[in-house]
Amino acid sequence: MAATTYLRHSSKPRVSTVLSGELRPGYGLPKLHLGMTREQCRAAFGDPDDVRSFPDGTFFQYLRRGFDIDYELGSKAKRLFFYRSGIQRHTAQCNVRYKDITFGTSAEQVKRLLGTPARTGHVGKKTWMFFDNGLQFDFDSRGKLEVLIVFQM
Repeated sequence: MAATTYLRHSSKPRVSTVLSGELRPGYGLPKLHLGMTREQCRAAFGDPDDVRSFPDGTFFQYLRRGFDIDYELGSKAKRLFFYRSGIQRHTAQCNVRYKDITFGTSAEQVKRLLGTPARTGHVGKKTWMFFDNGLQFDFDSRGKLEVLIVFQM
């Protein structure tokens, strides 16, 4: 009689090991940072899973790796988006952090660590915080971090 193997579903997110570490505001990570060209990103990460073109730029979406790159009106990366697994079709997440802030950190904890944001807002039940240091944090309806954005200051 053959043995049967059952796989249990894990509630833990799939973490991409390609990108991990401490984010530098206004820069990113050593392997993925603002100012990289499309060619450099393709050489480092391969072809994106999806490419979205808009009148003001192009998004490379690496859905299976947990990040997007915004090439706003040019060939160099202007914004980097890091997603919690399961957000906006991303099936993995990068193991990135800033100070003690990582995916799932509460909005209140971000304020305690970084102080008052330069701007805040909301879309429906989701909120965001923009800091002048080159970081933006987007929170789900429970106030937990789901998207971390690095931008040029």
